[in-house]
Amino acid sequence: MTLRPYACRSTALLFASLLCACQAPAQAAKKPALPPVNLNLIVLDAGHGGDDSGANFGDLAEKDITIAFAIRLRPILEQHGFTVILAREPDPLPNTTEDQRAEIANRTHPLACLLLHATQSGHGVHLFTSALTPPDSRDAARDEGRAALAWGQAQAAKVPQSLRLTADLSAALNASSLPILIGRASVPPIDSLTCPAVAIELAPLAQAVGRILEPGDLDYQMQVAQSLTTGLLNWRGHMELDLTHALAAAEAAAKAAEPAKKPEPKPKAVQKPVPPDIPGDAQ
Repeated sequence: MTLRPYACRSTALLFASLLCACQAPAQAAKKPALPPVNLNLIVLDAGHGGDDSGANFGDLAEKDITIAFAIRLRPILEQHGFTVILAREPDPLPNTTEDQRAEIANRTHPLACLLLHATQSGHGVHLFTSALTPPDSRDAARDEGRAALAWGQAQAAKVPQSLRLTADLSAALNASSLPILIGRASVPPIDSLTCPAVAIELAPLAQAVGRILEPGDLDYQMQVAQSLTTGLLNWRGHMELDLTHALAAAEAAAKAAEPAKKPEPKPKAVQKPVPPDIPGDAQ
């Protein structure tokens, strides 16, 4: 699948606070609650599948390249402490629809969802985040507590995090001397995801000796898989730090919302009565 970048970016936006402070009732403050996120879970969505073959690469279809990449990436992630869910399994198992894949990610609250694709156009690794416009901080705070978000618009609130995830992945790919292209494109079902998400598209890779590695090449995929794992480890560290700061802020806000306690009145000093002088006691 070939995508046209909506707007290329080399840096990620800082994202707004992960939560709004809980408001305390009159008697006692509620325990702060963070947005649910499984810091050790990654969802891999291998593009296409079933009757949808995707692009044609000679004897290989895009759906075969993406599922092979997902299967090679999974054990590398698991070796570094991640749990990995495949949003679809290899054919001929029943294929999951794009909406079903989004539901899998949204129910499990992963650290990240990677949408895997391949193309015959371009060069190297292409990274795409959703083209949706992030809401302002007030809208994001309001939507954080809503039970349901508009399908096809849910990713908007997560775009700032997805851009930061893209920055970590691109830094790791750069460190491995892999050429990258960063852009914005609404690759289905990315706009319906409520977690940080990036579409990763493998394009042919030109070698210095004149050899060209196709997206289905084992060595090429393994090199990208190692770099993506490094990027996800960095992303997990950043998210852990963000959650720690968010929890501290929520606890401080909850404490500030507690009703001020009135100082207890100090007990009045009790003066002991002085016994009267009785005539005849003194000698």
